[in-house]
Amino acid sequence: MTHDLSDEASAQELLVDALLALTGPRSGAFDPHAHAGLLLRHSLLLVDAASVGVELADTHHRLHSTLASTTTGATFADDPEHAGGPSRRAFTSGRPVTAVDLQAEDSRGPAQRAPAAVAGFCALHAVPLINAGRILGVLVFYRDTPAPFTLEDCAHARALADIAAIALAFHHVADQQHDVIAHLARVHDVQIVTEQAKGILAARLHLAIPEADTMLHHQAHMRGLAVYALARVIVAGVAWPPLDRTD
Repeated sequence: MTHDLSDEASAQELLVDALLALTGPRSGAFDPHAHAGLLLRHSLLLVDAASVGVELADTHHRLHSTLASTTTGATFADDPEHAGGPSRRAFTSGRPVTAVDLQAEDSRGPAQRAPAAVAGFCALHAVPLINAGRILGVLVFYRDTPAPFTLEDCAHARALADIAAIALAFHHVADQQHDVIAHLARVHDVQIVTEQAKGILAARLHLAIPEADTMLHHQAHMRGLAVYALARVIVAGVAWPPLDRTD
C-alpha cells in the first residue's frame, strides 16, 4: 500500500472522519461487520500497512480474530502460533507492542516465523482497544517489509484504537460482546472458507484466482446454493468440480 495523505485530507481530518463514521447515527440494527469494515478502511488511510485486523476478547479474555482487510491477514491471525504473540502481549499489558522481526532467526516469537513467512508479513504493530479501563481487544497492523513503524504511524494507530473503543462503547457493543464476537466469527469463517475454496478450484483447474471466484459463484448459482455452502463442500474434499469447466 502507498501511504499518501493529501493536502486536502490531513491526518487530523481523517481521524475526525473516522470518529464521525464510527460513532454517527445509524438506521436499523447495529451491523458489527460493516462497522469493523469501516474501521479497517480508515486504518489503511492513516497507517502504512499491508493488512489490518481486529481481534476482540471474549468474557474469558481469549482473543478472537474477527475481521481482517486481507485473507492472508485473516489466515495468519487464525494460526495457533499467533495466539501467544505480540497481539496477546498488547492485550494483556494494555500497551502497544511492535515486532519488526517476525521472520528473523532471532525473532522474539520463533514459533511465528513459519506462518509469518507464508503470509509474507515481516512486521506488525498491535494496539489495545481500551474503554473505561477495560481492554476490549486489539487493532493490529501488518507490514510486508521489516520497516519500523514511525512515531507518526504509532500515534495514528493509537488514535484509531481509541476511536474504535469509543465506538464499541457508543454502540453498547461491550454489553453484547459474546453475540458480536460470534457474529463476526461467522463472517470471518465465511471469508476464510471461500478463499480456500477458490484456491482449491484454481489449483485443480489451473485457473487464476479471479476466474476461480467467477466459477465458484456461477456453480453456486446453477445449483441454487449459497456461495459459502458450496465452498464448504469443496474445502471438505469432495471430488468436485468436474473437469468440464462449462458445467
